[in-house]
Amino acid sequence: MRARAILLFAIITGLVLSGAAVDAAMRGELRIYTSTSPSNPSVFGASGFYEAAREAYGAVLVRSIGELEELAVEGGASIVYVVIAPDKPFTYEEYLVLSSLASQGRLKILVMDETIVSNWLLERLVGARVSGEELVVPGASGGWQYIVDVDCGPLGRGLASKPSFIEEAAGGDTICTADIAGEERVLAVKIERGGFKALVVADSSMCANFMLDPPPWLGGGNKGLCLGLLGLLVEPGDIVVFDDAHYKGIPLYFKYGQALAGLAAVPARALSSMWAINPYATLASLIAVSTALSALARPWRPLERPLGDEMLEKLALYAIQEAARRDPILRAALTFGVALRLRPLRRLLIERAYRVLGVKGGEGLRAY
Repeated sequence: MRARAILLFAIITGLVLSGAAVDAAMRGELRIYTSTSPSNPSVFGASGFYEAAREAYGAVLVRSIGELEELAVEGGASIVYVVIAPDKPFTYEEYLVLSSLASQGRLKILVMDETIVSNWLLERLVGARVSGEELVVPGASGGWQYIVDVDCGPLGRGLASKPSFIEEAAGGDTICTADIAGEERVLAVKIERGGFKALVVADSSMCANFMLDPPPWLGGGNKGLCLGLLGLLVEPGDIVVFDDAHYKGIPLYFKYGQALAGLAAVPARALSSMWAINPYATLASLIAVSTALSALARPWRPLERPLGDEMLEKLALYAIQEAARRDPILRAALTFGVALRLRPLRRLLIERAYRVLGVKGGEGLRAY
């Protein structure tokens, strides 16, 4: 029975942990991410923003900076390079590639990052810097202190979760702000340097999946706002490219990922959504469900019951065990152990056992 419980736990855990990865199936390739990668379909990923940009602008993914050079278009068109809260910092070699494309007028960049990971690149390319300090709404509680109202002027308003703010903007134009206790904080700036355009947003949550398609009490979502921010840089003929090279993850490959995505992603999406709303309630729910499954998986052990005639209970269990050798239904009931934990089903199984054994009577045993 312990082996069955371990197997049940392994199956459920496997579905939950693999669901987020399976739902990221794209052309047969899966990547397990816990960050804001455009390949991550969980609530904190940015796959929704990427899919929206793919429909609106034909966006593509790149998994190395070298691919940008191959995509660069000779002439007036340029690449709009989108980076969303990278896990891994940019290297000097990658900076040289980006800097070269920018100097040729073939690169525009949208960086959305509330951390300081992108600062090294931003300081060198456009002279901007993100603080890295989280903005918190004073006086709020229950998680609402982290939900910040963002005003992006003509682009509209939206919500952000734990955003930071622009510390240095190098003369850029303010695009989005947030009012924190009467103090205006700049969340997004657009900067132009000799034909090179950059949009720096000190937050990635605005375009994360849970803000693009949020619960009803968080409004209609930020999809229009995110596409509006991207639209500030995109011009006809431009190639929109989402970076998928700066995230820590394990690539997995199999042919039928898309077919499994719908099934395996269900528990992952449910738990991810619950966790985003209230992690404590999610943990409590998991503990309650695990306890219930553990109780149902345990076999009926008569001697553990403090009340009743032990001899009658032993006889009832013995009758079921003997009859199970001849009857597949009783054998299945003993295998799973759930029916013996439920009193009404236990009575039915005892009656069936006596019919299988050809024994009359047994009325006294049916109470057990």
